[in-house]
Amino acid sequence: MPMRPPKPCAQPGCPELVRSPARRCPGHEAARHRAIDERRGSSSERGYDVHWQRIRAQFLRLHPLCVQCQAEGRVTASTVVDHIVPIADGGTNEHANLRAFCKPHHDARTMRDQVHPRRNH
Repeated sequence: MPMRPPKPCAQPGCPELVRSPARRCPGHEAARHRAIDERRGSSSERGYDVHWQRIRAQFLRLHPLCVQCQAEGRVTASTVVDHIVPIADGGTNEHANLRAFCKPHHDARTMRDQVHPRRNH
């Protein structure tokens, strides 16, 4: 399959050409991620405190396998506890609002939610 032609970095004024889907050169992409991290605050500031860590550990003990992998006929250890309705949208830490995912399935779900908010709950 032929390679895509390079495109200019999406950062205004940057002369770098980029082939990756990130749309920014590595330097500007890293700076963008740092700025996002600074705005979003620490995990405890976002509600993931010691209480959450206990809930998470208990939930993973009770649900050791990724629910999405199981639905696809695979057996994969769960490593992430996902909020079906995100805390930011009024969700809670109740077990009925949680599900166990492997990291790849959680990352895919998070990406879908960022592109299409509220579609995948």
